Amino acid sequence: MRARIATLNSWKCDGDYDRRLTTMGDLLETLRPDIVLLQEVFAVPDKGINTALSLGGRLGMDVAYHAAREKPRSFAGSMVLSQSGMAILSNSPIIHASAIPLPTVAEDGERIAQLSVIGGDLCLSVLNVHLCHLRERRDLRQLQYAEGLGVLLESDPDRVIIAGDFNDNADSAWLTEAVYPDATPVRNSRAGHLDLEKTPTLIDPAQNATACLDHIHLLGDTAAVATLSHHGDTSVSDHCLVMAEIQWR
Repeated sequence: MRARIATLNSWKCDGDYDRRLTTMGDLLETLRPDIVLLQEVFAVPDKGINTALSLGGRLGMDVAYHAAREKPRSFAGSMVLSQSGMAILSNSPIIHASAIPLPTVAEDGERIAQLSVIGGDLCLSVLNVHLCHLRERRDLRQLQYAEGLGVLLESDPDRVIIAGDFNDNADSAWLTEAVYPDATPVRNSRAGHLDLEKTPTLIDPAQNATACLDHIHLLGDTAAVATLSHHGDTSVSDHCLVMAEIQWR
């Protein structure tokens, strides 16, 4: 069984939001992923605005959205009470979706992971993550990751994808040396794709900062990555969309 998995930090309402929303949809229509994991999903319920629901409606995909990080943000010339949430879009039915509160600190704010079970031919368990952004708190990112993974493994899933904005590079020690619940082997889809191992996924137009922060992880040894690719530019988001085509035995 093959599946195309994409992850994208959708950059809240920054930049030209309306134009970016259109460009995001154009990119996804071109790439045709089976599952899309979104972070920093901008939503203003009072105004009927939700990046994930808009994209899901355009693409005809099931949507699971969970609100997070609610606060006033500047949008279209005024301040609005908005969310920076998490979402999973799927061409196959989403059977179950839930939010997992993660350990956090006041300087970083609320963090959740999003767990979803995808039905149909895919039969996947998916964990969507957006980990602590504080550079010096790799220990907290590791703790957050282990918390989400522990909840995921309680259901004893057969096929698993963990993806999102890890806020850390692929070669960071906590990603390569950490021990997770039940000594579960976790593999980064970048392994074996040397040209993309450290290729930036974050492109900050204000600071010209680059880092490889967005990853797709696999559990166990029953899956192989056929292709891995980066897509988009700041007309879409300040993060590249990362897509992996994965083959399960």
